[in-house]
Amino acid sequence: MKANVNIKDYFRTHGKLPRGKGLWVFRTNPGRNQEPFFFNGSYTEAKNAALKNFPRNEEVIVQP
Repeated sequence: MKANVNIKDYFRTHGKLPRGKGLWVFRTNPGRNQEPFFFNGSYTEAKNAALKNFPRNEEVIVQP
């Protein structure tokens, strides 16, 4: 099963899709006590790295 990347919070906060370069923060289910994943670079690189970092059956959330 492929992991899902949730951008709803990011879109609600910024009013646009995540793109470009910067410091990106990803989390999984907020109910779990899991450390966030930080990545400095392009959104595409960050998303791919986050998907590798978290288990494949988790929903990965882009933080605003």
